Amino acid sequence: MPAPSWEDLDEFLDTDDEGGFAFVAVFSYKLGGGVTVNGIFEDATFNAQTGEFDADISNPRFICKACDVEQVNRFDTVLVNEVTYMVASPPIDDGTGMATVRLSPTDPEL
Repeated sequence: MPAPSWEDLDEFLDTDDEGGFAFVAVFSYKLGGGVTVNGIFEDATFNAQTGEFDADISNPRFICKACDVEQVNRFDTVLVNEVTYMVASPPIDDGTGMATVRLSPTDPEL
């Protein structure tokens, strides 16, 4: 019996699968160089109520293998789905081999 795809992170994050959900991200280090990584891109937008005003807040993040983003730091940039984001904080390792990279839009209109 074959192992489930989530036991092999490379297979789980394969972008070639039909109906797959993984994206390719190109991280560019601010000091030069970079890395191309497969992972899950999420951009949850929620409506935060702040007193009398509502604010639509974007919370983009990229979830990938922790070992792929060990060199990523705050203020590096990443190109995902033809949009450039800035890394808002260093990757957060969740202990399962995956890490979450919080992003922020580089375009003020996003």
